Amino acid sequence: MLKQRSKRNLTHKHWLKIAVRYFAVTAVECSVFVAVSAAPKDVSIETIERIKLSVVPIVCAYSEDNNVHIAAGIGTGFFVDSFGRFVTAGHVLNDWEKIAPLRHACAPATYIPDHGWRKFERTISFESFAFVNCDREADLDLAVCEPTDNPFTSTKITKGRIAPVTFDTYEWPDGSPVAFTGFPLEYVMPITSKGFVGGHMATPHTDSNFDYAIDKAAWPGCSGSPLYTESGRVIGILLAAGANAGTGLSYARSAAVIVDFLARHPHINRQTQAAPAQQRQADPNTK
Repeated sequence: MLKQRSKRNLTHKHWLKIAVRYFAVTAVECSVFVAVSAAPKDVSIETIERIKLSVVPIVCAYSEDNNVHIAAGIGTGFFVDSFGRFVTAGHVLNDWEKIAPLRHACAPATYIPDHGWRKFERTISFESFAFVNCDREADLDLAVCEPTDNPFTSTKITKGRIAPVTFDTYEWPDGSPVAFTGFPLEYVMPITSKGFVGGHMATPHTDSNFDYAIDKAAWPGCSGSPLYTESGRVIGILLAAGANAGTGLSYARSAAVIVDFLARHPHINRQTQAAPAQQRQADPNTK
């Protein structure tokens, strides 16, 4: 009996060890599952289509025969508010005067397609919007510009055709899947590239901000493109492509820098500002 009881006790211990091992393995498997399920997702087609509502080409345009013509594609921007303001890389706005002798006398503008960017069109019907007022910070290579006519309130643009972006200032870790959408190589329709966060670098002329290094090549004209994740939120703005030994990389200023930049350059109702000056000029009693 003692022997059988001892054997029975050993059997209970044996099953106890099996149960402990089972639950330990199950717990590890569950933790692995949670970790995998929490991993950032690849940027989907649906997200890319949403971001296309916000990106705009920056071009040099001119009017002729009651039509607007594009002399040159310069870069990319994206809407940041319902006033129609868009952000781009500061260097995109440099040297406009050098374009005219090479192409045609033209002025800064952007355009929005009448039918959106979802389907290919051989001939694109669009509405153009000139812009003159831009706030820039050369150290950060950022600019925010406002069209002379707000496309969000313009009767030329169907409601819901365009949308401002939302920002995500979280510091995304290396390996996070991202995408950027813009108008490289003077393409008249947006081009999207997918890549990964490759690393982080210090932002020049700042104490605490960072830039993203992206494991994906970019082309001329991509400057000013939004960098975004599957959520559709913008985490940065493309500023440069790697060259020589850095070929295959691209570099983006983080959303935290953009948000701070926009806070220093809020929207100003320029019409309201101009009205008192015009009134003073019209009033003969004003000295």
